[in-house]
Amino acid sequence: MAEWVSAVSALLLVLATVTYVYYTIKLAKETAKLREVETSPFITVYFQPFKHSHYIEIVVENIGKSPAYELKIEYDEAIKKSFNDKGLDIPLINLNYFSVNQTARYFVGKYREDLEELPIIISYKSKDNNHYKEIINFNFNFNFGKLDISKPYEIEKLDQNFDKIVEAINSLKK
Repeated sequence: MAEWVSAVSALLLVLATVTYVYYTIKLAKETAKLREVETSPFITVYFQPFKHSHYIEIVVENIGKSPAYELKIEYDEAIKKSFNDKGLDIPLINLNYFSVNQTARYFVGKYREDLEELPIIISYKSKDNNHYKEIINFNFNFNFGKLDISKPYEIEKLDQNFDKIVEAINSLKK
């Protein structure tokens, strides 16, 4: 009977050791992933209204924990041409260095309701020479919907001043 208890104890010890090794390896992999996330750049790109107007701008941000190198933001040529034909200038962006928390904004043009989706191709490298590539499908209908944005204060003031100039010219004609 002692041999049987010893055999079961040995088997339980082997199972416990295998389980311990399995979870230790899993923990080591998760720790490596966490270290990579904590030391990697992370680039996000989106469109937003330009100064609360009916115009739009593209915004590029590094929300990661380290700088991005050789940052490229590109678009499918046919889709880029379609946007250009609508009077929108979507810039190709090519930066050698993009620091942590850096933001870059590029004016695009006046928002149009016939804009639907734009695939944005983002590629960059980390300091450790890890390559990252992502495609974001920006949906204008979802993100902008029916834009109900009033004119920014500056433009409203310019309109008021222009109306005063027109009134002054009209009063001179009389």
